[in-house]
Amino acid sequence: MTNRIKFNEAVSKLLSSNNLGNTRDILWKVFDGSKCNTNCGKSLRILILNTPCEGFGDIIFAKKIGEYLRKWYGAKVLIATTDPKGLKSLGEKGTNIVKLDSGRMKSCRRFKNLRIPKKIQKQDLIFVAPITSEFTVDLKDVQYLIPYASKTNTFFFSEYNNKSKETDFPTGIGSNKLGLLFTDPPIYKRAKELPNPYVMSYIASDRHIPRSNQCMIAFIQMVTRKYRTTYSRLDIVVPSWMGEYEYIEYFKKHIKKLIEDYTNIILRLFFIRYLFGNSLAK
Repeated sequence: MTNRIKFNEAVSKLLSSNNLGNTRDILWKVFDGSKCNTNCGKSLRILILNTPCEGFGDIIFAKKIGEYLRKWYGAKVLIATTDPKGLKSLGEKGTNIVKLDSGRMKSCRRFKNLRIPKKIQKQDLIFVAPITSEFTVDLKDVQYLIPYASKTNTFFFSEYNNKSKETDFPTGIGSNKLGLLFTDPPIYKRAKELPNPYVMSYIASDRHIPRSNQCMIAFIQMVTRKYRTTYSRLDIVVPSWMGEYEYIEYFKKHIKKLIEDYTNIILRLFFIRYLFGNSLAK
Protein backbone atom coordinates (compact mmCIF):
# COMPACT_ATOMS: atom_id res chain seq x y z
CA MET A 1 0.00 0.00 0.00
CA THR A 2 2.85 2.39 0.86
CA ASN A 3 4.43 1.97 -2.58
CA ARG A 4 1.06 2.61 -4.25
CA ILE A 5 0.71 5.85 -2.28
CA LYS A 6 4.23 6.84 -3.29
CA PHE A 7 3.46 6.00 -6.90
CA ASN A 8 0.34 8.18 -6.86
CA GLU A 9 2.40 10.98 -5.33
CA ALA A 10 4.97 10.67 -8.12
CA VAL A 11 2.25 10.75 -10.79
CA SER A 12 0.69 13.84 -9.19
CA LYS A 13 4.03 15.67 -9.10
CA LEU A 14 4.81 14.68 -12.68
CA LEU A 15 1.49 16.04 -13.92
CA SER A 16 1.95 19.32 -12.06
CA SER A 17 5.56 19.84 -13.13
CA ASN A 18 6.17 22.47 -15.80
CA ASN A 19 9.82 21.53 -16.26
CA LEU A 20 10.59 18.38 -18.24
CA GLY A 21 14.08 18.28 -16.79
CA ASN A 22 12.67 17.78 -13.28
CA THR A 23 10.73 14.66 -14.19
CA ARG A 24 13.78 12.43 -13.88
CA ASP A 25 14.41 13.57 -10.30
CA ILE A 26 10.75 13.36 -9.29
CA LEU A 27 10.62 9.66 -10.09
CA TRP A 28 13.36 8.65 -7.68
CA LYS A 29 13.13 11.38 -5.02
CA VAL A 30 9.57 10.35 -4.12
CA PHE A 31 10.81 6.85 -3.30
CA ASP A 32 14.11 7.92 -1.71
CA GLY A 33 14.42 6.35 1.74
CA SER A 34 11.60 3.86 1.16
CA LYS A 35 12.26 0.20 1.91
CA CYS A 36 11.89 -2.19 -0.98
CA ASN A 37 12.28 -5.97 -1.18
CA THR A 38 12.32 -8.38 -4.10
CA ASN A 39 8.56 -7.98 -4.53
CA CYS A 40 8.98 -4.35 -5.59
CA GLY A 41 10.47 -5.06 -8.96
CA LYS A 42 9.36 -8.56 -9.86
CA SER A 43 7.20 -7.23 -12.68
CA LEU A 44 9.85 -4.80 -13.95
CA ARG A 45 11.65 -5.45 -17.22
CA ILE A 46 15.03 -3.76 -17.40
CA LEU A 47 17.41 -3.60 -20.36
CA ILE A 48 21.09 -2.85 -19.72
CA LEU A 49 22.94 -1.49 -22.75
CA ASN A 50 26.63 -2.32 -22.70
CA THR A 51 29.15 -1.29 -25.36
CA PRO A 52 32.61 -2.02 -23.90
CA CYS A 53 35.49 0.13 -25.04
CA GLU A 54 39.03 -1.25 -24.90
CA GLY A 55 38.50 -3.12 -21.66
CA PHE A 56 36.83 -6.07 -19.98
CA GLY A 57 35.90 -4.01 -16.93
CA ASP A 58 32.93 -2.50 -18.79
CA ILE A 59 31.43 -5.98 -19.21
CA ILE A 60 32.01 -6.83 -15.54
CA PHE A 61 30.33 -3.53 -14.61
CA ALA A 62 27.16 -4.40 -16.55
CA LYS A 63 27.01 -7.90 -15.09
CA LYS A 64 27.25 -6.55 -11.54
CA ILE A 65 24.44 -4.05 -12.15
CA GLY A 66 22.31 -6.90 -13.48
CA GLU A 67 23.04 -9.03 -10.41
CA TYR A 68 22.05 -6.17 -8.10
CA LEU A 69 18.75 -5.58 -9.86
CA ARG A 70 17.80 -9.26 -9.77
CA LYS A 71 18.93 -9.88 -6.19
CA TRP A 72 17.57 -6.72 -4.59
CA TYR A 73 14.38 -6.12 -6.55
CA GLY A 74 13.58 -9.38 -8.33
CA ALA A 75 13.56 -7.57 -11.68
CA LYS A 76 13.77 -9.32 -15.04
CA VAL A 77 17.04 -8.07 -16.52
CA LEU A 78 18.45 -8.42 -20.02
CA ILE A 79 21.96 -7.26 -20.94
CA ALA A 80 22.47 -6.17 -24.54
CA THR A 81 26.17 -6.09 -25.40
CA THR A 82 28.58 -6.09 -28.32
CA ASP A 83 30.59 -8.78 -26.52
CA PRO A 84 28.17 -11.60 -25.64
CA LYS A 85 30.99 -14.16 -25.43
CA GLY A 86 32.81 -12.10 -22.81
CA LEU A 87 29.64 -11.68 -20.78
CA LYS A 88 28.85 -15.38 -20.97
CA SER A 89 32.39 -16.24 -19.83
CA LEU A 90 31.58 -14.43 -16.57
CA GLY A 91 28.74 -16.84 -15.90
CA GLU A 92 25.83 -14.80 -17.27
CA LYS A 93 23.04 -17.04 -18.55
CA GLY A 94 22.57 -17.05 -22.30
CA THR A 95 18.86 -16.33 -21.88
CA ASN A 96 19.75 -13.01 -20.23
CA ILE A 97 22.07 -11.89 -23.05
CA VAL A 98 21.06 -9.95 -26.15
CA LYS A 99 23.68 -9.63 -28.86
CA LEU A 100 24.19 -6.17 -30.32
CA ASP A 101 25.22 -6.46 -33.95
CA SER A 102 28.14 -4.08 -34.48
CA GLY A 103 29.49 -5.24 -37.83
CA ARG A 104 33.25 -5.60 -38.11
CA MET A 105 34.06 -3.18 -35.29
CA LYS A 106 33.32 -4.64 -31.86
CA SER A 107 34.74 -2.01 -29.52
CA CYS A 108 33.81 1.60 -28.72
CA ARG A 109 30.60 1.78 -30.76
CA ARG A 110 27.86 4.39 -30.69
CA PHE A 111 24.35 3.02 -30.39
CA LYS A 112 23.32 4.48 -33.73
CA ASN A 113 25.81 2.10 -35.37
CA LEU A 114 24.31 -0.97 -33.67
CA ARG A 115 21.20 -3.05 -34.10
CA ILE A 116 19.39 -5.77 -32.20
CA PRO A 117 19.06 -8.77 -34.56
CA LYS A 118 16.16 -10.36 -32.68
CA LYS A 119 12.95 -8.81 -31.41
CA ILE A 120 12.73 -8.39 -27.65
CA GLN A 121 9.81 -7.42 -25.46
CA LYS A 122 9.39 -3.73 -24.66
CA GLN A 123 11.30 -2.83 -21.50
CA ASP A 124 10.22 -0.62 -18.60
CA LEU A 125 13.66 0.84 -17.87
CA ILE A 126 16.83 1.22 -19.90
CA PHE A 127 20.22 1.54 -18.20
CA VAL A 128 23.36 2.44 -20.12
CA ALA A 129 25.98 0.77 -17.94
CA PRO A 130 28.49 2.18 -18.20
CA ILE A 131 28.70 5.13 -20.56
CA THR A 132 32.42 4.97 -21.30
CA SER A 133 34.71 7.98 -21.05
CA GLU A 134 35.10 8.03 -24.84
CA PHE A 135 31.49 9.21 -25.20
CA THR A 136 29.11 11.71 -23.62
CA VAL A 137 25.56 11.17 -22.37
CA ASP A 138 23.35 11.27 -25.45
CA LEU A 139 19.72 10.14 -25.27
CA LYS A 140 19.24 10.62 -29.02
CA ASP A 141 22.03 8.12 -29.65
CA VAL A 142 20.18 5.54 -27.54
CA GLN A 143 16.94 6.29 -29.42
CA TYR A 144 18.54 5.13 -32.68
CA LEU A 145 18.69 1.66 -31.11
CA ILE A 146 15.66 1.86 -28.76
CA PRO A 147 13.12 4.29 -30.28
CA TYR A 148 10.95 4.40 -27.14
CA ALA A 149 13.88 5.45 -24.91
CA SER A 150 12.99 8.69 -23.12
CA LYS A 151 14.12 11.02 -20.35
CA THR A 152 11.86 9.22 -17.89
CA ASN A 153 12.88 5.62 -18.63
CA THR A 154 16.56 5.83 -19.63
CA PHE A 155 19.41 6.37 -17.18
CA PHE A 156 23.19 6.47 -17.51
CA PHE A 157 25.84 4.99 -15.21
CA SER A 158 29.34 6.44 -15.32
CA GLU A 159 32.57 4.48 -15.32
CA TYR A 160 34.38 4.57 -11.98
CA ASN A 161 35.47 8.13 -11.16
CA ASN A 162 34.61 9.51 -14.57
CA LYS A 163 34.83 13.31 -14.57
CA SER A 164 31.55 13.75 -16.44
CA LYS A 165 28.79 15.45 -14.44
CA GLU A 166 26.01 14.44 -16.83
CA THR A 167 25.43 10.85 -15.71
CA ASP A 168 22.52 9.87 -13.47
CA PHE A 169 24.62 7.46 -11.42
CA PRO A 170 28.22 8.72 -10.99
CA THR A 171 30.01 5.66 -9.63
CA GLY A 172 33.40 5.71 -7.94
CA ILE A 173 35.08 6.89 -4.75
CA GLY A 174 35.11 10.47 -3.53
CA SER A 175 32.89 13.50 -3.24
CA ASN A 176 29.53 13.17 -5.04
CA LYS A 177 30.30 9.58 -6.10
CA LEU A 178 27.99 6.67 -5.35
CA GLY A 179 30.64 4.06 -4.53
CA LEU A 180 31.90 0.84 -6.10
CA LEU A 181 30.06 -2.29 -7.19
CA PHE A 182 30.72 -5.36 -5.06
CA THR A 183 29.12 -8.77 -5.49
CA ASP A 184 29.86 -12.16 -3.95
CA PRO A 185 32.88 -13.48 -5.90
CA PRO A 186 33.36 -17.20 -6.59
CA ILE A 187 35.83 -18.93 -4.29
CA TYR A 188 38.84 -20.37 -6.09
CA LYS A 189 41.50 -22.67 -4.73
CA ARG A 190 44.77 -20.95 -3.95
CA ALA A 191 47.17 -21.15 -6.88
CA LYS A 192 50.14 -23.41 -6.11
CA GLU A 193 52.48 -20.65 -7.32
CA LEU A 194 51.37 -18.54 -4.35
CA PRO A 195 52.48 -20.33 -1.18
CA ASN A 196 52.95 -17.08 0.75
CA PRO A 197 50.45 -14.42 1.85
CA TYR A 198 49.51 -12.46 -1.26
CA VAL A 199 47.64 -9.45 -2.57
CA MET A 200 46.12 -9.00 -6.02
CA SER A 201 46.02 -5.84 -8.08
CA TYR A 202 44.74 -4.72 -11.44
CA ILE A 203 44.72 -1.55 -13.49
CA ALA A 204 44.89 -1.06 -17.25
CA SER A 205 48.15 0.24 -18.71
CA ASP A 206 48.77 3.93 -19.33
CA ARG A 207 47.78 3.35 -22.94
CA HIS A 208 44.26 3.45 -21.50
CA ILE A 209 44.62 5.12 -18.09
CA PRO A 210 47.07 8.03 -17.68
CA ARG A 211 49.87 7.46 -15.12
CA SER A 212 48.68 3.95 -14.29
CA ASN A 213 52.30 2.82 -13.89
CA GLN A 214 52.68 5.39 -11.09
CA CYS A 215 49.44 4.16 -9.52
CA MET A 216 50.73 0.60 -9.54
CA ILE A 217 54.01 1.55 -7.85
CA ALA A 218 52.06 3.53 -5.24
CA PHE A 219 49.88 0.48 -4.58
CA ILE A 220 52.89 -1.84 -4.19
CA GLN A 221 54.50 0.68 -1.85
CA MET A 222 51.30 0.94 0.20
CA VAL A 223 50.86 -2.82 0.75
CA THR A 224 54.57 -3.28 1.41
CA ARG A 225 54.51 -0.60 4.07
CA LYS A 226 51.36 -2.08 5.58
CA TYR A 227 52.55 -5.69 5.80
CA ARG A 228 56.31 -5.34 6.28
CA THR A 229 56.08 -6.01 10.03
CA THR A 230 53.43 -8.72 9.64
CA TYR A 231 54.97 -10.97 6.99
CA SER A 232 58.55 -11.78 6.06
CA ARG A 233 57.45 -12.82 2.57
CA LEU A 234 54.74 -11.29 0.43
CA ASP A 235 53.56 -12.23 -3.07
CA ILE A 236 51.97 -9.52 -5.22
CA VAL A 237 49.93 -10.44 -8.30
CA VAL A 238 50.14 -7.69 -10.92
CA PRO A 239 48.82 -7.17 -14.49
CA SER A 240 50.80 -8.76 -17.30
CA TRP A 241 51.50 -5.42 -19.00
CA MET A 242 53.98 -4.62 -16.22
CA GLY A 243 56.28 -7.19 -17.78
CA GLU A 244 56.11 -5.70 -21.27
CA TYR A 245 59.26 -4.20 -22.77
CA GLU A 246 58.18 -0.55 -22.59
CA TYR A 247 57.42 -0.80 -18.86
CA ILE A 248 59.83 -3.36 -17.45
CA GLU A 249 62.77 -1.01 -16.86
CA TYR A 250 60.53 1.53 -15.13
CA PHE A 251 59.23 -1.07 -12.70
CA LYS A 252 62.63 -2.66 -12.14
CA LYS A 253 64.03 0.70 -11.11
CA HIS A 254 61.24 1.59 -8.69
CA ILE A 255 60.74 -1.86 -7.20
CA LYS A 256 64.48 -2.21 -6.58
CA LYS A 257 64.37 1.05 -4.61
CA LEU A 258 61.29 -0.22 -2.76
CA ILE A 259 63.02 -3.44 -1.72
CA GLU A 260 66.06 -1.46 -0.55
CA ASP A 261 63.81 0.66 1.66
CA TYR A 262 62.10 -2.38 3.18
CA THR A 263 64.90 -4.90 3.59
CA ASN A 264 62.99 -7.02 6.09
CA ILE A 265 60.40 -8.19 3.54
CA ILE A 266 60.89 -10.37 0.46
CA LEU A 267 58.64 -9.39 -2.44
CA ARG A 268 57.75 -11.65 -5.32
CA LEU A 269 55.84 -10.31 -8.30
CA PHE A 270 53.61 -12.52 -10.41
CA PHE A 271 52.27 -11.47 -13.78
CA ILE A 272 48.70 -12.46 -14.64
CA ARG A 273 49.01 -14.70 -17.67
CA TYR A 274 45.35 -15.34 -18.30
CA LEU A 275 42.31 -13.18 -17.74
CA PHE A 276 40.35 -16.06 -16.23
CA GLY A 277 41.46 -18.82 -13.91
CA ASN A 278 44.40 -19.10 -11.56
CA SER A 279 47.27 -19.59 -13.99
CA LEU A 280 50.09 -17.27 -12.97
CA ALA A 281 53.64 -16.79 -14.15
CA LYS A 282 56.55 -15.51 -12.09
